Amino acid sequence: MIVNGPERLAERRPRLSSPSWMMRFVTERIARFANAEVQVSGRFWQGRYEMNRLLDEAAITACMVDVALYPIGARNRAVS
Repeated sequence: MIVNGPERLAERRPRLSSPSWMMRFVTERIARFANAEVQVSGRFWQGRYEMNRLLDEAAITACMVDVALYPIGARNRAVS
């Protein structure tokens, strides 16, 4: 079908050679599946992460400890 339609082939050829387009295509399908599973809509990562400024050394240290301990917490959550 694509080979017999030259205009469609011309449209698809650059997309097929673009890693960013391929990743967008793959992540969109994963997001649709995950959103359907938990019955939500919107962007896949919407509302899950936020950015905060680290204003002093204590905040930076606390952040580093949190990141360093995340695998331990993730392992404990997976077990329970």
